[in-house]
Amino acid sequence: MTTMIRRVIAASKNVPEWTLFLAFLLPIGVGLIQRFSRPNHWFRDYDAVSCAASRIAQHSELYVHTTHCILRKPTPYVYPPYLASLWSALQHSTGISGATALYGGLYYFLLIYILRILITGRSVGGQGWLRACLLTVIGADIFICGNIAVIVHCTLALCAVLFWEIPIVLVAGIICAAAIKPIFLVYNAVFLLHPMRWRQKIFYTGLATAGGILPFVAFMKLSPHLFTHDMALIRYYALINDRGAGFLNLMSLIGLRQFSADMATLYVIGVAILLSSAIYICRVAQARANQRIWIGITVSILSDPRLMFYDVLTLAPGIVSLVGLSARLGRSAERVGGGLVVALCIACAVLNSRGGQYGLYVFVPAAYVLIIALAGGFLVESWRSREQSIKGIPG
Repeated sequence: MTTMIRRVIAASKNVPEWTLFLAFLLPIGVGLIQRFSRPNHWFRDYDAVSCAASRIAQHSELYVHTTHCILRKPTPYVYPPYLASLWSALQHSTGISGATALYGGLYYFLLIYILRILITGRSVGGQGWLRACLLTVIGADIFICGNIAVIVHCTLALCAVLFWEIPIVLVAGIICAAAIKPIFLVYNAVFLLHPMRWRQKIFYTGLATAGGILPFVAFMKLSPHLFTHDMALIRYYALINDRGAGFLNLMSLIGLRQFSADMATLYVIGVAILLSSAIYICRVAQARANQRIWIGITVSILSDPRLMFYDVLTLAPGIVSLVGLSARLGRSAERVGGGLVVALCIACAVLNSRGGQYGLYVFVPAAYVLIIALAGGFLVESWRSREQSIKGIPG
């Protein structure tokens, strides 16, 4: 199997890059054609916000499992009420169609911009064949769901990459994102991997955390009734309806299906191991600034306990950076790492062809292992180098 993957990689280097990207974009194209060929309502996740905005205007119940809105088929609304109020004001000014057009325009602009970065390699680097393979992680469903998480992930990634020398921009982005979903505070991982002094890392992390938690606490204190209903819906959809492909999915594999102190403890330990592994890799491998930022974004995404298909658009560049850094352990390590990623991407393409996020159930746990194993490889290499230097010192 390894020999076959090596042959595929070797052959891919003689193939024009555009043909590789075209080939690996094919599963997305096929998926979109399948969805066009059968009745399917697009932007259902956006409709949740739009419909909640209409209900706010009508003074109706906000947090319900089943809702009905004219010309819309929303999923349940699970965000704070002030987002619905804000969107209600926009819909009042522009109309429902106008607000939808503005949202859709921003959604597809950011989605295509991130895809362009991945395809061209701008600010990412890495080998074209690897970036092309990782396109298979992105399923066709991301183009039709309209989930606000896509906009948030893209915006935070651009804040981190384009303004990496001005961290306060990312601080503002994280605060705004956490006001929508507090889990976006995981993007503080970018600061901890940022090439700046540790006291600056702690300052920006603390600032973003404090600012991000404040709207959540205000919601809990000022609207306890709405807060209770919102948390009930979130618990249902996160722990019962669909646990995603992240830590919650791994917890279910070991029998932890209800939120508990044990689950929270294991999650914190898992994120700490993942984050410390990434920090160690970047320090020992002397990662460049852009590599550190993209790896920080990847670790942030992987730290989301309920990782869904609409969360992974900006996941790939960090994986490309990690495979590139593995070359510091030798060419064989890079070939093995690249080969494993190719195998995972092929598995993603096959599994995602069924629709949904089946490929992520394989790719995400493998990404955890890749980061931790790479850190272990650098640790062993550092230990060997230290032993050799000690032996070389005359007694």
